[in-house]
Amino acid sequence: MKKFSYKLFKNGNNLLALADKDILGKTFKSKDLEIVISKDFYYEGFCDEKELAELLKKSTIVNAIGQKSVNFLIENDLADKKNVLRPCGIPHVQIITF
Repeated sequence: MKKFSYKLFKNGNNLLALADKDILGKTFKSKDLEIVISKDFYYEGFCDEKELAELLKKSTIVNAIGQKSVNFLIENDLADKKNVLRPCGIPHVQIITF
């Protein structure tokens, strides 16, 4: 099942923008903040966990938002729970690899 939306920006650093498929195109608001999960930034296609693992091998920077996306990174030891932010209540994490 394809549950992730992604876009790979090949700009020398290979930035992977990753979001849960079910929040793509949505806007979340809190008192002082608004987060837009825009298709322009987070959508090139949809992928499953196996395809995501391959995309991650090609990426040096990952910007991930959504419970499923962030959990996948944590479960695969690519992110630490203590580094997860929750703007507007939505889990978000960034990873930089060298």
